Amino acid sequence: MTGLNLVNHMLNSDVNKASIIDYFPFSDGRALPGEVSVTVTPTDAHLNANGTVHGGYAATMLDSVTALAIQTLQGSNATVGTVSLTLNYIRAIPPHTPLKAIGKVSSMTKTHGFSEGQLVDTEGEVCATAKACCVLVHGS
Repeated sequence: MTGLNLVNHMLNSDVNKASIIDYFPFSDGRALPGEVSVTVTPTDAHLNANGTVHGGYAATMLDSVTALAIQTLQGSNATVGTVSLTLNYIRAIPPHTPLKAIGKVSSMTKTHGFSEGQLVDTEGEVCATAKACCVLVHGS
């Protein structure tokens, strides 16, 4: 099984899903080589004290899609772990607003993958961006 098959299986079934998905559900999962997208809709459970979506929600969604984009280019026995994640918050995210979380690989080495991500609202406005570096651990 390839990394791409593994990610598509994870996005579209209940098998191998990380438990964090219980708190950050998504729909419309799609994976292509080097690219992953999901639709997410933050709820009242994801708000900060100002009544907007907490930045940690954006960080979690962007961390997920950037790492999964890298995973699509690996074998199924490789583990991808985030080493660094840099975010830019462009605009406040209101709750109950569907967002597209998109991750795309920008470059790869033998030991690391680099990717970029965006959270985009239904109007096409970018709400947050990210750059990620992930370590690649190849299993036997």
